[in-house]
Amino acid sequence: MQDRSQIARVVVPDSDLEFTSPEGFNRMAVVETPFGPRQILVHKKVAARRAAKMLPLFIPHRGQLATGSGRNQGQLDDLLEVVKNTGIDRFDTFLLAAHRPASMIEYPDDVSIRCNYQLELPGGVGSGKDAVGSETALREAVEELGVPRENMVMHAPLVDWPAYNDAGSNAEVYQAYVCIVEGTPNPPRKEGIYPEHCWKGKVRMALKHLQHQAYEGVPMEWLAWGMLSQFLLMYAVDGTAGLFLLK
Repeated sequence: MQDRSQIARVVVPDSDLEFTSPEGFNRMAVVETPFGPRQILVHKKVAARRAAKMLPLFIPHRGQLATGSGRNQGQLDDLLEVVKNTGIDRFDTFLLAAHRPASMIEYPDDVSIRCNYQLELPGGVGSGKDAVGSETALREAVEELGVPRENMVMHAPLVDWPAYNDAGSNAEVYQAYVCIVEGTPNPPRKEGIYPEHCWKGKVRMALKHLQHQAYEGVPMEWLAWGMLSQFLLMYAVDGTAGLFLLK
């Protein structure tokens, strides 16, 4: 793995400039890269923008799961083998409808948003109780999906390194995980979740649903699209070509 600490050096300019901005970003900094400087807004909390996301795969009962080889427990290839041996059409995934009352949009005359929520996967930032990574992803999934921790049958990293997600207005460091979950989601009506607008359906139909909702003016989290695409692509590479294509 490449040592990313040698790629960029953060330098805070000599300035007394302080300003108010959304979500606690209150300092200007410059990232010096080999390709030139990049200005960034720095959050007052050092780890506030480090987060984890979880792609849930629901199955009614764990007894329905076929077994994998067990050679690489906790790794994606072992989880993919369990899904493949079980049959991917036996799994559902779940998209949360999360409250998003405000957005930063560059071209307000071209806005087609029709609701005050977006479709996304469960996840959140790390706290003092857990390290940013699988524990954060599991904790947030349990809270936002409304399932007991013991129902999280097995999980694995979807990518094995923290990745920057640049949404144009901000860059957040995310780690992505996938988890097989026993039972049915029961999201609580709290933390900005609208249970009546959440979606549960077959894994390979999730991209089609996101696409349809986007046409209807429902914003979607691009991480959800990316994580679903990555998982289905990895599954396809494992021997089921064409599975991830929209039908």
